[in-house]
Amino acid sequence: MSLKKVFATGIIFALAVSLVSPGAAVAETADDLQAQIAALQVQLDALLAQLGDLEGDDDAEEVTGGACPVACAGVSFSSNLSLGANSSDVKCLQAMLNRDEETQVASSSYGSPGNETTYYGNLTKAAVVKFQEKYSEDCLASWGLTVGTGFFGSTSRAKMNYLLTACAAEVEPEPEPVGEASDYDNETDCAAANYYWYGEVCNETAEESPVTASGLTIAVANDTPVATTLADGSAYNSMLKLKLSAGSEGDVNVTGLKVTKGGISGNTYVEGILVVDENGNRHGAVITSLAADSTASLTFSDDPIVVSAGQSVYVTVQVNLGASFGSGTISMKVASASDVTSNASAVSGSFPVQGNTMSVVDGVATIGGLYVDAVQFHNNGTADATAVNVNLGTVDQIIGKLEFTESAASASEDVQIEKVTIYNNGNTTDADIANIDLVAPDGTVLATLPSLSGKYGTFDLSSSPYVIPDGTAKIVTLRCDVVSGSTRTVRFLVESDYDVVVSGVSSGSKILATADATTGDNAGDHSFPIGDRYYHSDGVNGTYINKVTIASGSLSVSKSTTSPSGNVAARRK
Repeated sequence: MSLKKVFATGIIFALAVSLVSPGAAVAETADDLQAQIAALQVQLDALLAQLGDLEGDDDAEEVTGGACPVACAGVSFSSNLSLGANSSDVKCLQAMLNRDEETQVASSSYGSPGNETTYYGNLTKAAVVKFQEKYSEDCLASWGLTVGTGFFGSTSRAKMNYLLTACAAEVEPEPEPVGEASDYDNETDCAAANYYWYGEVCNETAEESPVTASGLTIAVANDTPVATTLADGSAYNSMLKLKLSAGSEGDVNVTGLKVTKGGISGNTYVEGILVVDENGNRHGAVITSLAADSTASLTFSDDPIVVSAGQSVYVTVQVNLGASFGSGTISMKVASASDVTSNASAVSGSFPVQGNTMSVVDGVATIGGLYVDAVQFHNNGTADATAVNVNLGTVDQIIGKLEFTESAASASEDVQIEKVTIYNNGNTTDADIANIDLVAPDGTVLATLPSLSGKYGTFDLSSSPYVIPDGTAKIVTLRCDVVSGSTRTVRFLVESDYDVVVSGVSSGSKILATADATTGDNAGDHSFPIGDRYYHSDGVNGTYINKVTIASGSLSVSKSTTSPSGNVAARRK
């Protein structure tokens, strides 16, 4: 307490004592006594006011600007942080990001100013991206990047540590809660009173962070692809099979892998990098090019690879090789633990985790090719407005047709189709159509889907692939049963080249399907998605095709000719 406070308190104490001391003036009457008490009360109030002023002055001297978050006391970012991290460093990171409206983690609830947590979730990752892009010269330029990654690595840490140093001399006092948490019935007032809003109520303590998953071990699988020779122009070449093992404490979600290319070859010759699980399902998008440092960051937060506690799963890194690769070598590896994005408490392994080195040769005279095109069956006009109506209850209604052509002029190889994925870009629901068939030209049903899921469906022919002989074309039909959905539409598309899985019959090489870009009269569709356009001689002005509209049903009521007629006698009592 300051001398001013001590002095003022002493005066007030002395005044109070004077009321009861033996030497105090004695009032002759009760009214006189009351008057003395009132006068002393006035003096006491004045002195209390002066004391309040003095305390206010001292508080102003003791509180500084407060720009540095309390959560950052003693923190220096020395370790990388990424999605799933759980530590006090994360809370400091969120608090520092929240100092700037441009990099704020959230405007309300978890992660917002005053509601920072120790968990590095998607909101934190998005805020780190904004931070990296705001300070791109410091965080991204040295990596040759212009778009933030959300990975809080060395250059981002250096920039944030610089900002921490700049505010380290300032102290921000922890705000005191106002009133009781139960006094507030909405998020805004709850946060303003320095309490925590979650579970639709105001709480005195912050919500507990999600439980951190167990550790993750990554290793080369025993059956990783052996060293072999690959043909350029081939696709889905398996390069590295990984074994991902979770500890016994809990499940682990793997949401990203960063892989690095090795070997004697240029980065531009790698035209696709993807990761697939044991069932052949791709996780995340296909990365179509390598970065300058020969890396590709595969992300799949919306479709994580889940490793159950105490269990192992296997995933494979695949690459597509450009037709101009020529000859050389190629390998793929996971260079370090930081290249694995997950919610694991730690990632371990014998790094780098590397696959075998493959040789690449010119495949132009070896492997086949496949064009995918649309065939007009229904004409919807140049504005896609011409309705082609089909009735409810129609069975085996033809929706569209696709043409598959073996396209490699320099290679004498048949190709075989193993999978075809279609998408319904009409506005029918999955329940409106059923029993979707893929039918060969001779009427053979190659595969049937009972229904679509989320408007997608995959015809799996891998047990009996459909062969397209060298230099020939086959037109297949897509048909379905119309169950419901009056006034709604159906149209089937092949959205991308990755939706047709095809391989060479003799070479065994996987091949990436391409759209037939041939121009001329009745040239069909020119680019993915395939199935909605049909171009003519100019190669520009096309017709929309193969969309059907489910017609509204009608009901007629009439008397049957066999209905009884005649007089009916009245009943008598």
